[in-house]
This record gives sequence, C-alpha cells and structure tokens, in this order.
Amino acid sequence: MRTLIIVNDNYKVIGVVSEGDLLQSLINHDVPTISVTDIMNRAFQSCLKSSYPEKTQIKNWLRKGVLLVPVCDSSGIIVDVIDVLSEIEQYLEI
Repeated sequence: MRTLIIVNDNYKVIGVVSEGDLLQSLINHDVPTISVTDIMNRAFQSCLKSSYPEKTQIKNWLRKGVLLVPVCDSSGIIVDVIDVLSEIEQYLEI
C-alpha cells in the first residue's frame, strides 16, 4: 500500500509515513540520522471503529491519494485497517 502506520508502545496510532514522505525525506534530510517520527504525517486520515466510512468518504480518500486508513477505537488504538482500493472496488460496475 506504500504506507506505514506508526503506532506507539500501546498500539495508539501516532502517524503515517507514505512513500512520498520517504522520498521527500531523502531530498531534505541526512537519511542515516533521521527518525521516522521526524517524517511521519501526524495529521493523518483515520476512521473510528464505531462509524465505518460510507461510499462518499472512501471516494474522498481515493481522490486525496489515501490508500490505507487506520481504524481506531475511541482511545486511538488501532483495531483494523481499511484498504481503500479494495473498498472502492465494491462500488465499481464492471
């Protein structure tokens, strides 16, 4: 999916790192000394376990290039992952 979901020791999602984030860090930083927390996106897309996304939300994620979305409980603990491409396939007419 070209995206890593970053969690802390308690499995709370604290950020995501995309392939684009990694490539940008190669350009902007001294790679051997950089930490994943320096390049991760802390303003990531997520979904609450209690409110699975509707078709419009999944389409919006796809338009934004978001391909992997963490599903979290109310404490931010990861409980699942949404593969946006797999989800959108159910709405395509073949």
